[in-house]
Amino acid sequence: MQFLVFCAAVLRGVDRWQGCFAPPSRARATTTASARTKRRRRSCSVFLGDQLTDIFEQIEKGAAKSTKQGGTLDVGVSVLPKLPRDAGDRNRTSPFAFTGNKFEFRAVSSGQNIRVPDTVLNAAMADALDGMATELEAATRKGEDLNKAVAKLLTKVVKEHKRIVFNGNNYAPEWEKEAGKRKLLNLKNTVDALPELITPAAVQVLEKYKILKRARDSRALRGVPRELQQDRHVEGQLMVLMANRYIFPAALEYQKRIGQSVTAVSRPADRVRRPRSSWASTRSSSTSSRRTATPLPRRSRTTPRLGGEARQIHAGTRSSPRWRSCGPSATRSRC
Repeated sequence: MQFLVFCAAVLRGVDRWQGCFAPPSRARATTTASARTKRRRRSCSVFLGDQLTDIFEQIEKGAAKSTKQGGTLDVGVSVLPKLPRDAGDRNRTSPFAFTGNKFEFRAVSSGQNIRVPDTVLNAAMADALDGMATELEAATRKGEDLNKAVAKLLTKVVKEHKRIVFNGNNYAPEWEKEAGKRKLLNLKNTVDALPELITPAAVQVLEKYKILKRARDSRALRGVPRELQQDRHVEGQLMVLMANRYIFPAALEYQKRIGQSVTAVSRPADRVRRPRSSWASTRSSSTSSRRTATPLPRRSRTTPRLGGEARQIHAGTRSSPRWRSCGPSATRSRC
């Protein structure tokens, strides 16, 4: 019974303060990633799973008398044993999902500061539990049994806030139409979602539980638009820098190559001279040089290689010197 009371409090808190849950889920990182992948969660919803949804439907009609069983998981291989399957399923598209033993607020991006989401979540749950506890205390003061008072309260809460429960695909366009029929908020971007944090009802709750003093002028709430503005400014400057340094020069170079290609193709065919191949030109030049070159005189094999002075003597332009021997081991020198 206690578990069902807390689950009903979650439904009441998310449904009543769905506008305050919108700014954390419309943060810069989440909005950019959703725009890139074309996946957007515009309306907040709670995923309960088939088992828990069936229990709340029975509570709405009167009392829960049965529950769905998980059964077994057949993997399609006969040699493997059949595994027990959990009665609750999973939904990766839900911003606020029940995952077996806890609720997860998944709409918060990984790079976002948790101060605002944590503040909103604690304030919503505090308000929902406070209201339910006040009603139960009033019923018990009148002499009503606690279990009967809890059953009546659960039925009332489920009827009032069952519109927030959705187990389908939150990225599908059909859910946006369905959310409109359920009269849920459809906040498409961060700018539309930020004013929900400073509505009179939200400010009253934050000040009531002493979460923030003068919540309308709090730095924690005023810092959210400032951070968004700074992030957009930095991203804009980076985009301009990348365009001027990388994209624009590459585009000009590509345009230059295209112009050169068009000019080469549009040139008249009679003016274009077909160049001769390098192999043919080299062969013709070497052949002509062999035909016109004067053959060099060949030296006889028996003729010794002579120095400069000996070459002059051999040619008859200088007289032969006199030689004398100064001993058997001495070198020959000129007299």
